[in-house]
Amino acid sequence: MKSTPNSSVPSRNSPLPLPHLSARSVKSKSLSVRWLLRFGALFSLLLVGLPAQAANYVFSDGSSNLPAGCTYVSPGIYSCAIVTLGAGDTISIGGTKPATITFTGALTTGSDNLINAGGLTSELNLVMIGVLNLGVDTIMNANVTASAAVNLGIGSTLDGNLTTASPTTTANVAGVVTLGANSSVSGYILTDGGAVTVGSSGSVGGSITTTAGVVTLGADCGVGGAISTGAGAVNAGDWSRTVGGGITTEAGVVTLTTNVRIDGDIRTIAGGITIGDSSSTCGSVISTGAGVITLTTNVKIGGSISSVAGAITVGSGSRVGGDVIPTGAGVVTLTAVHVGGQVATIAGAITVTDSRIGGSVEATGAGVVTITNSMVNDTTLVVPPSPACSPINQAPVALAQNVIVPAGANCSANVTVEQVDAGSSDPDGDSITLAISPVGPYSVGTTALVLTVTDSQGNSSSSSFSVTVNDVEAPKITINVTTPSL
Repeated sequence: MKSTPNSSVPSRNSPLPLPHLSARSVKSKSLSVRWLLRFGALFSLLLVGLPAQAANYVFSDGSSNLPAGCTYVSPGIYSCAIVTLGAGDTISIGGTKPATITFTGALTTGSDNLINAGGLTSELNLVMIGVLNLGVDTIMNANVTASAAVNLGIGSTLDGNLTTASPTTTANVAGVVTLGANSSVSGYILTDGGAVTVGSSGSVGGSITTTAGVVTLGADCGVGGAISTGAGAVNAGDWSRTVGGGITTEAGVVTLTTNVRIDGDIRTIAGGITIGDSSSTCGSVISTGAGVITLTTNVKIGGSISSVAGAITVGSGSRVGGDVIPTGAGVVTLTAVHVGGQVATIAGAITVTDSRIGGSVEATGAGVVTITNSMVNDTTLVVPPSPACSPINQAPVALAQNVIVPAGANCSANVTVEQVDAGSSDPDGDSITLAISPVGPYSVGTTALVLTVTDSQGNSSSSSFSVTVNDVEAPKITINVTTPSL
């Protein structure tokens, strides 16, 4: 007998029946999907808001851990195109040292970057064909040679020398150097045509030399060496100082604003010299050409003032330790000043008012001499040394060393200033305090840090070092055994 198929059992070719869904279950599933979609969108937004993880690049022989755009050439030699570092990225040097990295394109860093911060300056030479832009609070230990512009961001430090030279091609111009506020170069700055600008409270440990560029110092800047230009002007802002030398320019004008302190001579050939209120120099002020010399008020000169054809004007309250002598046709005007030596001209007129002169006042040529209410050949006159001749309280010397410590609880460790200090001191004998930044604890691995040394006068200096935390404790295995109840 032929069997009849059961209608409740689907045949092989018939579609499977759909499950029955009530209106309530459909609505519930629709809400669940909607909430999943909303949660996914919110999670994506949170991921976008998270800061990017800082990268740690290592330039070592044959290394593959290089920034994008960089290649290994040979031991200690690397070539890079355009490189942009993110905030907090680091570069360290391994393998053959010193290493030379040539950038054919621009190198731009973010903020708080550490470039060879734990190494010696002599271990890295940076050759810049493109522009160098260091971001805010970046530390670089390297000697830099550039044919394009060099810019240091606010609070950045270049521990080394900086040289910019005209490139071999005519498509570029000699590099301009700009230091942001509170930034520093520990060595010298040398350019053959680019201007040099140092922002407020910036510092240069060595000299500043440029063939034609203008040199501009912002307020409260410090230069450890001399400043020298060919045709460029020199401008020094309020409270700026050069500790190790003077200012020399062939054709540029020299302008010092207020409370500027120069340890050496101020010398020009054709450019004028203007020294602002309460400024001082330990040396002399000299114009060997036609440049005019003007001292405003309360200026202190440790040496003499001389010119050829340029006029010399000394304002009230000023003091000159030596002579005031134009060797040409320069006119001399002194008002309420003290001059420790003599005042003499060849053809220029001399006008002395309300002043005291330790030596004679005379014009050997056709110049007219006018003396009003003043004392000449005053043997009782004593001109105190210029404030610029007094030693400046020097910043302390910060010396730090790399340390390796075992990890403690929570796989981290702290270090003390005694552990990292390598003999920091103060050249003036002032008491010093030491501080580490950023503060610990530090996780397993290597962390770049800075030791800051501050003396009792408020001067400070810093030294970079690294702390390596090693996990030396073997892992513990804990087994929990549960006895089943019967």
